[in-house]
Amino acid sequence: MKYIILYGMCIIAQMLLFTGCEDKEQASPYLALDKDELSQSFAATAGTKEITLFSNLEVTTGISPAEATAWCRFSLKNVTEDESVLTISVDENTVKQGRKATITLTAPDYRNVKVDVIQSGIILPIRLTGFEPQNGGKGDIVTLKGENLGDIAANLRVFFGTTVAEILSASDTELQVKVPKITNSETCKISVELDKMKEAYTDDFMYEKRWWIENLKVDVLPSAIAVDDAGKNILFLRRFPDDRIPAELGLYRLSETGEVSFLAGYDRVAGGYGFTSVVYDNVSKKFYTIAECGGTAIQLIVVDPANNWSTEVKAVEAGIDGYWGVGLTASKDGKLYTRQGWTNTVIEIDPSAWTAKTIGLVERHGSQEFSTALAVATGTNHLYVQIRSTSELAYIDVTTGEVTWLNTSTEIGYWDGAFAEARFLRGEQMCSDDEGNIYIVDQDNHAIRMVNDIGVSTVIGGNGSGAVNGIGKDAKLCAPSGLCMDANGVMYIGDTWNACIRKAVFE
Repeated sequence: MKYIILYGMCIIAQMLLFTGCEDKEQASPYLALDKDELSQSFAATAGTKEITLFSNLEVTTGISPAEATAWCRFSLKNVTEDESVLTISVDENTVKQGRKATITLTAPDYRNVKVDVIQSGIILPIRLTGFEPQNGGKGDIVTLKGENLGDIAANLRVFFGTTVAEILSASDTELQVKVPKITNSETCKISVELDKMKEAYTDDFMYEKRWWIENLKVDVLPSAIAVDDAGKNILFLRRFPDDRIPAELGLYRLSETGEVSFLAGYDRVAGGYGFTSVVYDNVSKKFYTIAECGGTAIQLIVVDPANNWSTEVKAVEAGIDGYWGVGLTASKDGKLYTRQGWTNTVIEIDPSAWTAKTIGLVERHGSQEFSTALAVATGTNHLYVQIRSTSELAYIDVTTGEVTWLNTSTEIGYWDGAFAEARFLRGEQMCSDDEGNIYIVDQDNHAIRMVNDIGVSTVIGGNGSGAVNGIGKDAKLCAPSGLCMDANGVMYIGDTWNACIRKAVFE
């Protein structure tokens, strides 16, 4: 009975074919190389399709893309003097819905004819078996393995959590995808969607955030820098002359549009030797820069963005005679902190009342003084300090004055790890993020180091000097000295000897 049915179907197909050959005015299944109809498309399940052409003039054929030959074959033969028959065969064993092929026919003195073949076969259930690597960050390549994946990238969608990933290549058993940027998640599921079927891998993918570094402004010579909460305006100090970029020493502003303007020079403060640090206070919404000077008063320049970026010199009595202005930072509650250069006494300044008081004394173990590095860890009362040209690291409780030493080594070098093992080489400006981590510019190691509850680690640079944008340790800095962070967690680096300000985004 089965053979009788198949034989009957063949007889019907032949009748339809020859009926079409007798009526050359109908559009299908004919294609005319010498008439107006130049293309035809059809959906093909596994099996054979025949198309009659109004020509027998040495027609040549070709197929694209090249990989289509794995599932779509064709032949051309003359039937009569006036007609040729194009026979297309679709391989049943590799039917995947949505595959496309174009067969091009060319005859002398006639325009090309294109036949588009679109497979409409069934979709087999996808099965996911594993992926590697199990972790990675934005831009990394992950290989997904499975069965019946369809090998047509346009028909597939891959998700990391709810975020769609770019598919780089596809085969029936393997996909190559690029990890997208994922927000607010450290682990997520990878899932594959094909023709309304969606399956997820059992194992979680561990997403690793990284610092992405790029140039923000070149041809400047920044040392200490500060940024407002929105990341729109940056103030930076130019402390050293350089013939590459002649300009007056002092305080500058980099606007949101990339324009640089001069705000104040060293002559603004009495008996001053220059500015050492600049900071933004998120309570008063003003910038403050501090001057190196003698006497018992601390001299600062107050910059008010709301008053057309006006500058005002203000002094606050500290009651201690000495070398002032080495280091300045602000806490989240609007207090400023600095230290006296001869005795390393830490001073708290209240800009709302314009008063100052002594917090305590941090006695160093080595012979070197503090660097300009000071920062208050968010969510704590801990003001971190780092000793220049040693590896000493401590914090002082700004409410009690109690000092806790994390590292008392006077050795220098470059080593990550637990506090006692970590080594620095000339720490400079510090900043903190909303999670309580502290970041330090390690100038002569050309690196940005992070301090948390565990110890010290390098997050940017540290692999020699240079001027290279990139990811984390792959980026290169050259003797940076400035560091700050806006309210969105974007970091800005005063890359001094590269004469530029760099921007680093953690994603």
